[in-house]
Amino acid sequence: MAGQLGIKDRLRRIFKTPEHKSESQPQPQPPPQPEGSVQGPVNNTPDGAPNSNPSNAKPPQADEEEDRFPEVSLVLITNYPEHWCCFDHTDDDDRTASLAPGVNSPPPHDKLISETRRKWASGTLFPPEFLGPKIFAPDWKPDAGYSLPTFLYDIVTRRVIETSTLSKLAKETRYATISHVWGDHGIELDGTPYGVPGPIPIRYEEKLIRMLEAARVLVGERYVWMDILCLEQYYPSPHERQAEVAEMGRYFRNATGCFVWMDDAFENCDEDWPKDVLDSLEDINAFFRMDRHGLSMNSVSGAADGLVPSAVIGNTTDEMRGPEALGWIRKVRKVERAPWFRRVWTLQEAVVPKDFMICTPERYMISCSTLCRLVGLVEATARRLLSDGAMESIEVIHELHGSEVYKILKLRQLYQNDEVGFWHIAQAVRSRSCTVENDRAMGVSGMLQRTWPILDHRMESGRMLGETWEQALLESDFSALIYLGERSSVYSMFADPLAGMPFISVGARRKPDTAPKETHRLELVDGVAMKDVGCDRVRNVTGVMCTALEGALKEWMMTQTPFGEMDMETHLQLATAWGLPKHTQNIKGKNGNMKDFSPGAYAAFLSLAPSWATHILGRLGDKEFSRDVKRLFPQAILQRLRILQLLLGVNQDKHAVVLLQMANSEPQVGLISEPPDDTVVALTPSSYHNQPGPGCLLVKVLEDGVFHKIGIGLGKAVRAHSFVSGQIIPPPRIPGLPWVYVPSFGLTQE
Repeated sequence: MAGQLGIKDRLRRIFKTPEHKSESQPQPQPPPQPEGSVQGPVNNTPDGAPNSNPSNAKPPQADEEEDRFPEVSLVLITNYPEHWCCFDHTDDDDRTASLAPGVNSPPPHDKLISETRRKWASGTLFPPEFLGPKIFAPDWKPDAGYSLPTFLYDIVTRRVIETSTLSKLAKETRYATISHVWGDHGIELDGTPYGVPGPIPIRYEEKLIRMLEAARVLVGERYVWMDILCLEQYYPSPHERQAEVAEMGRYFRNATGCFVWMDDAFENCDEDWPKDVLDSLEDINAFFRMDRHGLSMNSVSGAADGLVPSAVIGNTTDEMRGPEALGWIRKVRKVERAPWFRRVWTLQEAVVPKDFMICTPERYMISCSTLCRLVGLVEATARRLLSDGAMESIEVIHELHGSEVYKILKLRQLYQNDEVGFWHIAQAVRSRSCTVENDRAMGVSGMLQRTWPILDHRMESGRMLGETWEQALLESDFSALIYLGERSSVYSMFADPLAGMPFISVGARRKPDTAPKETHRLELVDGVAMKDVGCDRVRNVTGVMCTALEGALKEWMMTQTPFGEMDMETHLQLATAWGLPKHTQNIKGKNGNMKDFSPGAYAAFLSLAPSWATHILGRLGDKEFSRDVKRLFPQAILQRLRILQLLLGVNQDKHAVVLLQMANSEPQVGLISEPPDDTVVALTPSSYHNQPGPGCLLVKVLEDGVFHKIGIGLGKAVRAHSFVSGQIIPPPRIPGLPWVYVPSFGLTQE
């Protein structure tokens, strides 16, 4: 049964090579022989390669290597349910191209800061009253509505203070935050010497002493906020504790910066990880001409493993080749073996602050700027490799998608523009661990820059995230609806995850203030009621690939026109939907007739069935065309990886990849779970009427303004032609998971 197969087996079944075909598992079929194209007799060689046309001599071995179509390894896609699949080579929008605050500029090398850090790194002991120079936000000023946390730790008096006792002027004072991983709960330290009314949960007291000393010398802020000191662990009521936890995002956001203490945290950590982490930190700093302590060097001796530091620092990547980019992102991923990069709570502590600096017990140091700038250079290199048609770009992108630093960078960019949505955080926490499962909701609440529902910490984690999803809907966040799956209640989504799209930001930009605003309204009733959402008619749905092995969707797919018999207009639309060029090439057939072919369309189709590439392109018999398809193939594979990420999160045996031809928008790729009909429309946020945007919901229009969801569209520029109101009815309910009913606010069905 499908449910008994592992991820790898299911992928091999969907994308099985011709050598492994079976009658019970239908395979992609090559398109029929195009009229006028060249076809030579197929030989009986072991590899099944077609014979060359007698009129064309067999190319030399070097040419055979050059013309060989690249193979796609399943290794690149089997981990995607946990990856952050957000790389987009076509996106030049400043919301993804620009670096977030605290990242764009190099780390400070003020003489006093450098001297203090150098002394501390060499083991110099500073007197207890010493307070180092400030490293974060030297020109910091409180924003309107700025307020302090309830409690702060005073490094000078070495006691926790209640900020309500401070003077009016002091209430606008600076403070920094300290982030760390609790790790194994070793002791409950007496909090009295620290001004804490209850016990302090810590692995051992020496860890706390070393963190506070490092913060005193390196950060230079008199006041710091730290969870084990300033967040009461034993509130009289769970509601009080949850209310305080809900404020943590604000605490990190208002701070001048975050000081990260990165240690092993757990007794069962891999014994080799400290060397891997520390050596990689040193190499990454050396890339930017800094020593292991993050201090500028006059000369660089080189980095380990043959990864020579680039002489160019900034946005230029001319000197970073594919293997170099791959080596550096793998260095970054070695750093991510540290527990701090693997826990749920620390994700928002890296995303929300204006800046952060990492320090280890061994006194290695690295800044947010350094890590994110290196990852940004790797990303820029991957873009260049993609544009050059290099398949090694896919391997680099695969490593980027699995990188926690890359995820942090992308989330910081989204957070800067107030665009972090429900699916961003729901996907982001899947690669992270926590002691209590409901932390997957509570631990990331600070990243959503909107109302956060009051949650009971005793709730099951799925229900917590369900409450969060509902709150997003109540605030008319259309992105909450853009997911693939068939759950009757969002409460079950994380027991058997649905697949949202973290790689796009649906809806109007919240910044700048001049950007179009949303005017639609959403409400939970028996389903989802919608008022004045955008709408565009779907003119035609063309099946491209079906993962269903039986049933109505499979039967519908059998009625679709095969790729080789599609007309040129459909081929060009397929290329557009894949984000590929629409140009054509004239190919001369055996009978001397010329015919146009689209390299983009062939690259798109072959990205779903790469095992047929040699067979199909060999039948066309044109080397220049084959090389053009090969050049576009990596970009096509990128779209395939996005599709697979969505399919791996749901029951992939019940979906089809389709081409959506829209009435007022560009063609786009869609994923549907049942056969379409002539009533299918795309629903969008209201802002798409004035400004096209990414993503849409595919529904059938039933009678009396009722919509039935059948899938999602992955387009980047969906335009709404009109506004509609109605209601999406829920799918069949799962026993024991009741839908939430709330009073309707009186939507009219238009």
